[in-house]
Amino acid sequence: MKQKQTGFTIVELLIVIVVIGILAAITVVAFNGVQDRARISRGLAFASQMKKKLYLETTGNWQMDECSGSTVSSSSESNTPGTIIGTAAWSTDTPTGSGCSFQLNGATRITTQASLAANYYYKAAWVKFTTCTGNLNIISSPDTAGTDAPFYAPACRVQAGHYDGVSSNYGRVQSPNTLTTGKWYHLAVEFDNGTYRLYEDGRQVQATTGHQPLTPIAPGVNIGSHRTGSNLAGLIDDVVVVAK
Repeated sequence: MKQKQTGFTIVELLIVIVVIGILAAITVVAFNGVQDRARISRGLAFASQMKKKLYLETTGNWQMDECSGSTVSSSSESNTPGTIIGTAAWSTDTPTGSGCSFQLNGATRITTQASLAANYYYKAAWVKFTTCTGNLNIISSPDTAGTDAPFYAPACRVQAGHYDGVSSNYGRVQSPNTLTTGKWYHLAVEFDNGTYRLYEDGRQVQATTGHQPLTPIAPGVNIGSHRTGSNLAGLIDDVVVVAK
């Protein structure tokens, strides 16, 4: 008598492989979603902590919750409003899922009279890049004339610094990470008595020491540009500037 052979057919094996592939893809997407939620939660906690710590020295905090109009109000002690130069566009896409953010199209900028201090300043914002092309200034000064103090992300790699009036080079700190488009990031730079600290989503990613103070000091910090160019393309929310 012939024995009957048992085992999987080619079709059955293919079905199993396809099912495993689908389950793996779902697992990867779910894991990435958990990672992003954890990263944003960490950024929100850090942003809240720093705002409480530095509230009295805040020279501007623009939460972008107007959702319309050509100006943005500040909730800081100094109550420094911002004026939108270019096309005003708003979005309900925010890191918290509530309120509004502001859409920068690569030509729009927001001018403010916020100021930085010689030995300590802090700049922070939530940013979602729509492109990695260009210098992508986040919070930089001046608007037309004065001391350069950029906070920007050329090719989606965050940098910050200022001209100290002593050498021809900027004091500078640069992130080791290249960020991607389409994701919210909380980005911050702190200059504290000669030390730059760069933060991404609540984590310090780089620090450099031995830098000269910012000098001279003049009001006029731009959101989304350096002077009148090198603009940011993307969404921006909850912008904070501190000087003490």
